[in-house]
Amino acid sequence: MSKSFDLFHLKNSYMIYSLALTGIIIIFILYYSLNHFHVCEKRDDLLFNLPINGQQLGTQSTPVEVGFVVENFEKFNVKEDVFEVKGNIWFKFNHNHIPLEKLNNFSFDNGKIIQISTPKVKLINNQQLFVYYDINILFNSLLNHRLFPFTDHSIYLMLRLDQFSSHEIKFTTGKNNLKVYKNTSSEGWRLVDYNIEAGYITRYVNQFNLQEVINYPRTIFTFSFKKPGSRKTFLIFGPMMMIFFLALIALIIPSHHSNIALNIAIGSLSALLLHRLLIENLSPLVGYFTLTDYLYLYFLGTIFIILLLCAQDSNSASIVKIKKFLYYFFQVGSIALLIGLRMVLSCY
Repeated sequence: MSKSFDLFHLKNSYMIYSLALTGIIIIFILYYSLNHFHVCEKRDDLLFNLPINGQQLGTQSTPVEVGFVVENFEKFNVKEDVFEVKGNIWFKFNHNHIPLEKLNNFSFDNGKIIQISTPKVKLINNQQLFVYYDINILFNSLLNHRLFPFTDHSIYLMLRLDQFSSHEIKFTTGKNNLKVYKNTSSEGWRLVDYNIEAGYITRYVNQFNLQEVINYPRTIFTFSFKKPGSRKTFLIFGPMMMIFFLALIALIIPSHHSNIALNIAIGSLSALLLHRLLIENLSPLVGYFTLTDYLYLYFLGTIFIILLLCAQDSNSASIVKIKKFLYYFFQVGSIALLIGLRMVLSCY
């Protein structure tokens, strides 16, 4: 190979340094994104205090204390937003006001009970019943994947008991009522926080009359998980960045080696198209574009433009200037796009 093609002896060797600087900046952004904990999932709003028009005059709701002990997540499918949790759910209440048979009909929003034991009952102070169940729950929790693969997630499990309205019972709970074993983790996702809240949700009987409402008791269990690490990010962005940088080098190859530049551009485009198969295999099943999709389309578009320029068999000064301009423009654009996507798609 001639010396004129040796990248270490190019007159404009600072072009290679700019490429290295771009790589360092992108790696820093990826590193920051991986180590920054951020969740974007939204849950249904709970009413913690009933409005006056939602209260039943002359009645006082009976408190039912709720708790949950999580043993493990038997299923943790982030790609399809499907989860299965195993544990023990318990209630404490005054059995003189609430029949146990009616309480047994509890269920979960967006989920189903796939296994449950018979209730185990203990009597406390001749009035309070403590009842608990061994239970397995399969449920869906809608996740926000727009920042994939830099997304941490919170999943929500909502307990419902629609056999009672708000003037009959009210759920009570506390932070200590939700216990999770320390070793609870699934497929590399690490549990970093959990919470329990009790309140009400509102259902309108007449959409044209906001005074006609029914409030039902609800309890929400929240579990926040941190992303599993850098493996998936490296598999997606490592090859994609190397293909992109290789295509950029085709822009600064001397014009008398145009065949080599064209081959590099064709090879880069082919490699990026094949890399899409890996991205699809790792990506969540969603109907919207993620951060990875936007970056992939950007790299695909830039490499296609590079291919068109390299196919021009011309030594004109204007083509050389365009190539030089685009060489820097595409680098700056990749950095700006990555930063912009993190800001715009954050909790979109």
